[in-house]
Amino acid sequence: MRRSILLIVLAMASCLSALAQRILVNGIVTDELSGAHVSYATVAVAGSSISVVTNSDGRFTLKLDELPPALIVSHIGYKTKRVRVSDTTAADVNIRLTPASVMLSEIRVWTSDPEELVRLAMSRIPKNYSNVAELYKGFYRETAILKKILFIIVFFIYLN
Repeated sequence: MRRSILLIVLAMASCLSALAQRILVNGIVTDELSGAHVSYATVAVAGSSISVVTNSDGRFTLKLDELPPALIVSHIGYKTKRVRVSDTTAADVNIRLTPASVMLSEIRVWTSDPEELVRLAMSRIPKNYSNVAELYKGFYRETAILKKILFIIVFFIYLN
């Protein structure tokens, strides 16, 4: 009985916290040259730890308590961009990223015995990867509307 009441209280509290988030910042991230959607770009609120990743269509939604001063958008192969957000643009932010390339210096890997190279790499696995358990926390929420029905997907991951 106590457990049921606790679950109901927790469910109500989570609903109230969801209602407390008043500002929605929606947008799309595209390639400046081609206009193609930039999938899985990181969209972060400047000066905070709040961020989301764009979906496969380049779209994102941030649910915030207050309007952020700026968004920082980044993706591999593009220049990081800082975008100011105002009351008029928060409903639909269109971010165009400029492609950028980084030249890496050449490296060469060779050996007279390829099996020796594989043995050497395998022997260094204990040195390169820790055996100590790490603590990870994660939270993922996505909101989708399909045929005027609101779906909310929530995942919480806690690994120890």
